[in-house]
Amino acid sequence: MTEPASSPHEPLFRYLYLVPRVLLGLFIVFQFVFMLSDNLVHMESDLTEQLQKAKKRDDWVWQLAQLSSRLRDWADPPPGSPTKSALTTCFEDTRKFTRWYGQAIGQEQSWSLFAPNVSEHSSFPAVQFRWDDPKKPQKEWLDDVSTLNPPGVRPPVTWLSENEPRDIHSYFRLGHFRLRRYEGNLDTALYRDGLTGQRLLDNWTERIRSRVREEGPCMHAFLRWKLREFQHQNPDVPPPTQVLLLVRTYTIPDPPGPRPWNWDYQGMRPLARWQPDHEPDSAHYGPVEMFLPSSGYYDKMER
Repeated sequence: MTEPASSPHEPLFRYLYLVPRVLLGLFIVFQFVFMLSDNLVHMESDLTEQLQKAKKRDDWVWQLAQLSSRLRDWADPPPGSPTKSALTTCFEDTRKFTRWYGQAIGQEQSWSLFAPNVSEHSSFPAVQFRWDDPKKPQKEWLDDVSTLNPPGVRPPVTWLSENEPRDIHSYFRLGHFRLRRYEGNLDTALYRDGLTGQRLLDNWTERIRSRVREEGPCMHAFLRWKLREFQHQNPDVPPPTQVLLLVRTYTIPDPPGPRPWNWDYQGMRPLARWQPDHEPDSAHYGPVEMFLPSSGYYDKMER
């Protein structure tokens, strides 16, 4: 009894049959790596904080970190170091990719609707146009006195976010959803949370640095857009010397709260600055500078 002759295309069909399985397996492996990487990069600040605490205790964790110069420079960068550590760059590049991929496939989520991580802070960006000397420190922000202005200089103009309620006790949000999503990526809540003195300033500095590092290009685009709108509405006003990105923060007071109940307004603070007529000193620096809460000056950020 003779066996039926095999088709000359049978090996090709067999390989084609395996292709979807191989692709599915590669996709599952990639998703697993993506989830691990995405969770790891969001733990960067917590990891560095724990390593700095280990350094103060001088325990075995810090002694182990000392074995790697890259890990040591990442957790405790040398004072005045102009460059980022290799691990910082790795975290930033990984964060950019995982964020892009998560947004592209609709997998990114950052909700805080359920206990125990319900958000207790609300923040809104604002933009301020200024005509004073950009080289002088803006120390008025350090005392929550944002109305000070040198004599003979045009007073600053502040635009609040269209999403911030004009009456915080009675409001209903309708529209501006895409703008609200965009603005949510720019600001970071600056609240005291029981911190005082240098600890508070260090906390704010790190939060500002992290946000400007991640969202510098988006901040630049946002400030350019706001400046175009301002110049269109005020054609006779000279161009400002600097455009500031501010954040206005409200917190929910601890129970039972004041009577009558009210939000705890934490003030309006700068996050970043763009000087329209000033080009960065080098191709290594971006056009947006971060605010330094301890001094009132601004610092350049690497691209």
